[in-house]
Amino acid sequence: MRKFFLALGVLLTVTACSLKDTAENVEHSTKNIEENSKHLSEQSDQIAARTEELLRGMRQLQMLTLLKDSRRELIASEGATLKLQKAMVFYAAFEFQKWTGKYTDTPQDLDELYALAVDLFFSSVDDLIPDSLPVDVMSPDNNWKSLASLAATMDFVDYKQKENMEAAGLQPVSIYALITEALKQEAQVNRGASVPRYVMKVLEWKKEALYLLQLRHNYFPAMVLARLTPFEESFSFQLKQTFWGSSVSVADINYAQLKEWGRWLENGIETQNFLKDLKEPLAFNKNIQRAFAHLKFVSDAAPLGKELIFIRKAQNDFLAKVTTYRQAYQNSK
Repeated sequence: MRKFFLALGVLLTVTACSLKDTAENVEHSTKNIEENSKHLSEQSDQIAARTEELLRGMRQLQMLTLLKDSRRELIASEGATLKLQKAMVFYAAFEFQKWTGKYTDTPQDLDELYALAVDLFFSSVDDLIPDSLPVDVMSPDNNWKSLASLAATMDFVDYKQKENMEAAGLQPVSIYALITEALKQEAQVNRGASVPRYVMKVLEWKKEALYLLQLRHNYFPAMVLARLTPFEESFSFQLKQTFWGSSVSVADINYAQLKEWGRWLENGIETQNFLKDLKEPLAFNKNIQRAFAHLKFVSDAAPLGKELIFIRKAQNDFLAKVTTYRQAYQNSK
């Protein structure tokens, strides 16, 4: 019996040593697995970062190509509607419109993307802007119309940017927003305040920025006129006998048109108010404003059923914006 317990003790000792060795081996293996996993994770992160950098590079190259092509197509296009479409394609090309909020697309990178967009925007339109910064021209040339189309669509926001920015808890941005925000901060810049880079970029092009805002608020009534009259074919008074003093029944403008054309005028009024707040001149194109002032909108006073009251409200809202526009021009005389 004594030999049995002695043998059992030896067996237990050997087993304990074996278990200890096994545990140490398991621990060592676990550490190796952890280290290998960490190494693989680091490699994966590096690959993801490099892939993202490559995609960013491709995205920038695509942006430059699209900006060049869309600018060329904008200038070559004829007709107000087509120019406006090409202008929106131009704005969709900017890299900040494609910001995802993932990997290297961090919120800290946005200022760099905004500064790049402002730089590219003004350098793209600079050669279209005459030194005299003409707003009140009798017969605008193709460059003037191309610039006005760009000015009217400056607030364009790509739907992907809107989606990604809102997912990140940020507000979508447009070239119009960057320009107006920068101009508002000029006083702070003059006091030595630290501002984002894009603000300084806009202020480098201040004269051109203000000129585009002046074109912007003038072009919206021209867009409405183009949908209601032959004004699209000529800005001069060569066609004034066609629509000068003519009447348009508001009842013939459907709800969708009232809302969209009203939105155009509202955007123009907002731009006018912005320029007033800056104490900058509005500058008017007299041909556009006179044509808009002499176009008569006739309202149907007949009572509407309850189901059509919302249309009457849209009509009244539209006419109120028309009146606001006309008053701004009258007050400028």
